Amino acid sequence: MIRQYVPNMLTLLNLFSGSIGVYACATANWKLVPICIIISLAADFLDGLSARLLKVKSELGAQIDSLADMVSFGLLPGMMLVQIIGMSNMSGGGSYEVGHISYLGFIFTLFAALRLAKFNIDTRQSETFIGLATPAATIFVLGLYLYFFAQEFDALPSFISRLLFQTLTLFTIVGLLSYLMVSEIPMFALKGGIFRWKGNEIKILFIVASIITLFTMEELGLSVVVILYIFASIINNMIQKARLVKG
Repeated sequence: MIRQYVPNMLTLLNLFSGSIGVYACATANWKLVPICIIISLAADFLDGLSARLLKVKSELGAQIDSLADMVSFGLLPGMMLVQIIGMSNMSGGGSYEVGHISYLGFIFTLFAALRLAKFNIDTRQSETFIGLATPAATIFVLGLYLYFFAQEFDALPSFISRLLFQTLTLFTIVGLLSYLMVSEIPMFALKGGIFRWKGNEIKILFIVASIITLFTMEELGLSVVVILYIFASIINNMIQKARLVKG
């Protein structure tokens, strides 16, 4: 039956879109990159959803999913970071060359591979995540990427822009994202029943705060939403532990 192929077709769409994104990034087509990531994020969400709804989960599908994610949410965001670091270190002449130091952006890619491998063998992550999921980390990088190119067209970059795109700041971001992807910090998943207030207070407040942030901060809002998600997850964990102690 054709329905058994639907999840894998969506996963392959994720991989296809991510591959185009890699090429777009390599050729400095920065307008195409976010489109590819959005398509990959949508396909990644829908392949899991369709597998659950159609009841056609398979080991093959799980393996393809990780391989596709490695390209779309591992290699591609790593390349984006390399490009941002490289362009942030342009000489006064303004010519764009990726220096050796820029390749350290691929540290993100290495830790994304570790994260995906851990996820495949970790039975604790069926309902929640342990560590920052690669799609969430990629959304952070996408916000940074879009904000960087938006600032490129400004005659007078803002203070935030000048601070954010310092080499030390960018390497700190790469290091923190890499650590968070393989950390043991529990992160909540926005799955079924989240709109029931009781027990989901933090999740609902996070969604509301995210909508406000995206409207007010535009491109950079994507990165800020991921930061909010991390802190909301930590607070949610503290509340859950407190409830267990009382119970």
